Amino acid sequence: MVLVLSGGKNFSGIVVGIEYLDGFNSPLLYVHGDIEGSEGDFYVLVDEKELDNYLRLGIGQKIEGIGEEISRNPLVIRKLVV
Repeated sequence: MVLVLSGGKNFSGIVVGIEYLDGFNSPLLYVHGDIEGSEGDFYVLVDEKELDNYLRLGIGQKIEGIGEEISRNPLVIRKLVV
């Protein structure tokens, strides 16, 4: 079960890694970018099709959208909108 901690947040950044974290069933994109005007590093949970695309293209790809914060430590955003 995934708990949503807050409403939709605009985010954008560059994928700098793909990592597995405890508590998540699939890998997360590790991103350096911006969430609602705050720059930093965070994780993005995407659907399987989008994850496959990032695995194929590799790191260095741009990602942006709207997501829900599902963890604060570490910061994890579940992508909702392209």
